[in-house]
Amino acid sequence: MVKHIRTNNVLVKQFLQADEELPLYVLAQQLGDHLHSVADMRQACIACRNEDNQLIAMEYLYLNGYLQDVHDMIEKNKQSNRLRNQRWAMFYQMLYERRMRPKKERKRDKPIRFLDALGRMDILITIIHYKCYMRCFIFIVILTCINMAKSVHLMNE
Repeated sequence: MVKHIRTNNVLVKQFLQADEELPLYVLAQQLGDHLHSVADMRQACIACRNEDNQLIAMEYLYLNGYLQDVHDMIEKNKQSNRLRNQRWAMFYQMLYERRMRPKKERKRDKPIRFLDALGRMDILITIIHYKCYMRCFIFIVILTCINMAKSVHLMNE
C-alpha cells in the first residue's frame, strides 16, 4: 500500500511516482541542503516501497526525530519478507521503546545489556557495516555539495 503524500517539491513527486524506486541517497543528493530538504526527505522515507530504502528510511527518520514515522516504518519492516528487514525492525523497536520511556525511567543502560538483548543474532556486524557505510555516504554527500557550490560560484564569476 502506497501512502499518497502531498508535496510541493518536484524531485520528491518524481521519486514517489517513479515505477522503479531510486535509492534514497540519490534523492538526498538531488535535494541538497536547502531549507525544506529534511521535510522533503521525510515524505520520501514515509512513502518508499523498496525494502533497502525502508531500512535507510528508519535510520533517517530516527536521526531526525520523527519518532511516530519511525514506529510506522518499524511495523512496515516487521511485515517484510526479508529477514534482514525484520531484524532491523527489532533493533529499531528497542531504540524506539527506550526513547519513548519517560525521562525519569531512562537511566544509562550498559551497552552489554543491549548486546544481550540481541541474543545470538548476527545483526551487530551488520550494524557496524551499515554505520560505516552511512558515515562514508554522508562524507561523500558533503564533498559533492562543496564541489557543486564551488562550481556554481566559479560559473557566476
